[in-house]
Amino acid sequence: MPKGYKLVDPRPIAKEAPYTYFLPGPERMAALKPGDKIYVNFEAVPKRQKWDSERMWVVITAIDGERITGTLDSQPDDLPALKLGDTVDVLSLHVVAVAFADPGMEDKFEFEREYWERCLVDQAVIDGELKVEYLYREEPDMGPGHG
Repeated sequence: MPKGYKLVDPRPIAKEAPYTYFLPGPERMAALKPGDKIYVNFEAVPKRQKWDSERMWVVITAIDGERITGTLDSQPDDLPALKLGDTVDVLSLHVVAVAFADPGMEDKFEFEREYWERCLVDQAVIDGELKVEYLYREEPDMGPGHG
C-alpha cells in the first residue's frame, strides 16, 4: 500500500445505498482503455481533519487484468501524499465511475437504470419527524434526454 493514502472499496457503500449509489457495470469496465478516465475514492492515512476521503479522476495509462495504472487528473484538496499528475495503481473494484475519452462509447451500452419504482420522500419522513401530507403519482417520462 502506498504511504499516505489508501483506496476506498465502494462496494459496501453501494450495497448499503442501492437506490442512490451506482457503480459501473462489467460491460463498461471491460470496455475501458488507455485515455479513458476512472473515478476513485482516496482516503488519507492517517485521516485528515477536513475530509474523510476525496473522489478524484484518474486518466488510464495501462490496464493489466484487474490492475489499472493511471495519472491523477484531479488536484487533491486535503491529501498531502498525492498531487495532480501523480501515477497511481488501483484495482478495478475501486472504480466508482468511468468516463470514456470517446463520447460515442456511451451509445454502445444499454441504459443502466438509476432509479427504482418507488416513492421519493425526504429523510425527515423516513426518520418519523414529518408525515406525508399528500401523494402525487405520475407516469415517468423515459424519452430521450430524460432520466
